Amino acid sequence: MTSTTGKEKRRHVRWPIDLKYVLIIEGQEFSGKLGNISLSGAFLETMTPVPTEPLVPKQGLLKIKGNDDWVSVKCNIIYSKAHNPVFPEGAGVAFSEDDKDSGTAIWNVVMEYLAKD
Repeated sequence: MTSTTGKEKRRHVRWPIDLKYVLIIEGQEFSGKLGNISLSGAFLETMTPVPTEPLVPKQGLLKIKGNDDWVSVKCNIIYSKAHNPVFPEGAGVAFSEDDKDSGTAIWNVVMEYLAKD
């Protein structure tokens, strides 16, 4: 898909989702709720505490609260904004492609979430 801003890079459909998360980057924890998720990434809609320094291009561990348990996945921060009236506040993460087991776990979390609606 091409737009005026460039080529769409997303490979998978994103689903709106309202699940809790904890993001750990260099020993610091951020928490909040997810805004959406796909098989390759997620948007962290809220983030507490608000980061005081740029998160891009850092790596981290994202823990998502499913129905029964927490699922952990390695990720790369690819977008981060705070206090910007034009772009949504939060962070975009891409799940690590070398972490295939986590991809399956993410799929299960999404399917459980969608099934309860």
